[in-house]
Amino acid sequence: MIKKKRFSQFFIALLLIINFLIMLVWNLKTPLMDDDLWFRYQAVQGHIIRDGIQDYMTWNGRFWGQTFCRVSLLGGQKGSSILNAFLFAILIFLILKITDVLQDKNFSLFRIVTVISAIYLFTPGFASVFIWRAGVGNYMDTMLIYISYLLLFVNATNKKLAYLYLPILGFFAGWGNENTSGGVILISILVICIQYVFTKRFYLSQILGLVFSLIGLAILVMSPGGHNRLVTTHPNFLQESIIRRTLSNFKQLVAFILSQKQMVLFFVLLVLVIIVATLYNKNRYQYFIGLSFVIGGVASILVLAFAPEGFNESRAFSGGFILMIVGIFKLLSFNVENRISLIINIISILIIMLSFYRVVVGYKDAMIFNHNLSARYSIIINSKNKENVYVEPISYNSNNDYSIENSFFELTNDPNAFPNNVYEPYFNVKKIYLK
Repeated sequence: MIKKKRFSQFFIALLLIINFLIMLVWNLKTPLMDDDLWFRYQAVQGHIIRDGIQDYMTWNGRFWGQTFCRVSLLGGQKGSSILNAFLFAILIFLILKITDVLQDKNFSLFRIVTVISAIYLFTPGFASVFIWRAGVGNYMDTMLIYISYLLLFVNATNKKLAYLYLPILGFFAGWGNENTSGGVILISILVICIQYVFTKRFYLSQILGLVFSLIGLAILVMSPGGHNRLVTTHPNFLQESIIRRTLSNFKQLVAFILSQKQMVLFFVLLVLVIIVATLYNKNRYQYFIGLSFVIGGVASILVLAFAPEGFNESRAFSGGFILMIVGIFKLLSFNVENRISLIINIISILIIMLSFYRVVVGYKDAMIFNHNLSARYSIIINSKNKENVYVEPISYNSNNDYSIENSFFELTNDPNAFPNNVYEPYFNVKKIYLK
């Protein structure tokens, strides 16, 4: 028994190390892009907190996500690569913990590999969330907070320490990004209700966590910068009919999901899992907890229909999908009959194989884009004319989830427009143009 446990611990550690090394190599081979250039420039100026506050007041309410990005870029490309790879491995471990696959009664090496493969396969805009430095700060780093908070929240007690860490994590979780923070808060509310139905008691630590998460969300959505960004980029948004614009956005959101094969596959899988869990999961408490994660994830996606943007950007869906992935494996954390078990195992093998295939193909294409982007940077750096630099356009595929080109903005003919205006201070050139 002891040898088996030691082997299991060794295997988990090995998997985490492998994931760390994969992401480290991937990060090191990926250059900084667009927003990263500006965040790196700001980071070396030494005013990270000031710049975060200025962001909050003028353009973006996501103070922590933007700040996390600037902090990681203090170490440049190499430093941020090491840090991001390490945090990704930590996130994988936390997801394994919250899905209950590390518990002795549910422990299965095959199941663990399936969970990890599902993250690689079904996270929309994978590279934009886990590789692109600006995306890492706003999505992966905040997801670390979300999962940490929910892991402790679901297993909360009235111990004195819980009164400290749940409010703190709740505050940071609320002040994350608009749609996923709302989904996390919804999960918190559902968990409290489920626990009361089954145990007839409330935990004060959970109530405090929920209250502070609501405070964090209020600070996020009431950001002056968020309002400025809205009226600047979408000046007619507030004048439009709420019903009309929501219906229009919802149609575009659904159309986007249907255009993404892996998203369609995921929702088919989700429906099948809910049916199986409803029929065979006898632990109704665990069943409803898993269902709350699914509901929170779905809500994180649907709320995008109320936003002026993001409903057709893969990375905006990432938080909701990760929450639903957690929900799927919590729903399936029970012993099933042989026939159902065989079906689940076959689906798990397909997930592992498809994940491996998509990552390998996507990574190969990503390296082509990375090479072309690095070549552009070399041209800018070696340009003799630092007054007016002209560069050729880059070919890119915005549908590749495993490349940062998924979030790439090409240069324009206007040197004052984005992203021209972030190239210029980073490369110390006066004006840059697209040929």
